[in-house]
Amino acid sequence: MSRRANPTTIGLFLVGALVLAVLAVATLASNTWFQRRTTFIAFFPESVNGLENGAPVKFQGVPVGTVSDIMIEINQQDKTFQVPVKFKIDLPRLTTHLGTYINLSDTVVLRHQIENGLRAQLQMESFVTGLLYIELAYRTDSTPPRLANAADDYPEIPTSPSM
Repeated sequence: MSRRANPTTIGLFLVGALVLAVLAVATLASNTWFQRRTTFIAFFPESVNGLENGAPVKFQGVPVGTVSDIMIEINQQDKTFQVPVKFKIDLPRLTTHLGTYINLSDTVVLRHQIENGLRAQLQMESFVTGLLYIELAYRTDSTPPRLANAADDYPEIPTSPSM
């Protein structure tokens, strides 16, 4: 003999499943909801073959962000190109010895850091896969920054050639 399903039990099961689904989504997305990320741009005058959206951005080897957009700009007159790469940095990960973070979204602070040698550079993540990442570092051998004079939509971090 078959028993008739209890509608209350089915309803409680569905509500419980819905609550678990919402908790799972909130837990998986919580890493990005509460981060203070700022988008920056760097213009690479070289091939970025191996760099992909979602690739890490590291500061002295420590992951601080991810690549969010890769484009290409071609100058028709002189047949040159540059590759604008947008990337997001979790600013509170860049802290000082006092525990405060270096607010690179502030143009005065960013300009000072660039004058001190802050540069973006492509580095090899893996020789096997050929994947690249963006390394932010203070370069003592850096030349004066050549900024691309792009629209001021995003703060720009100048680049140095890959090694």
